[in-house]
Amino acid sequence: MTDGELADINAQLEEFAQVEGFAMGTIYTEGTDTTPAAFEAQIAVVNRYEVTTVVIANTTP
Repeated sequence: MTDGELADINAQLEEFAQVEGFAMGTIYTEGTDTTPAAFEAQIAVVNRYEVTTVVIANTTP
């Protein structure tokens, strides 16, 4: 995935949040070299702030 493709997906997620009435938080991007750091950070935030909605986008073809 290119940086441009990642930016497009992030913009789509932000648009989705706005349309659905959600407050956009942090976008966590997991890389094969960092697995599972981003996932673990996301889980920590969900637990800390009692997040009620998480959107996961799989960008693997």
